Amino acid sequence: MDGAGGSITVFCPVDDPNPFFDMAGIAAGRAALSLWRFLLACWLGKTLKTTLVAWAGAQSFDLIKPLLG
Repeated sequence: MDGAGGSITVFCPVDDPNPFFDMAGIAAGRAALSLWRFLLACWLGKTLKTTLVAWAGAQSFDLIKPLLG
């Protein structure tokens, strides 16, 4: 599993807070995915999630602004 497949396995579940991320972490450890690949995949997943949430918040401000007066 070491390589792109293992990184994608960690990258995808890191997006949502759920128990699947714990299982993906266990699977990555069992498959001997290197620590730097695991941490990189986690960082990329969290960065993407945070960026999308920030972008959605910025876009929704224009919708809420007329309601605030």
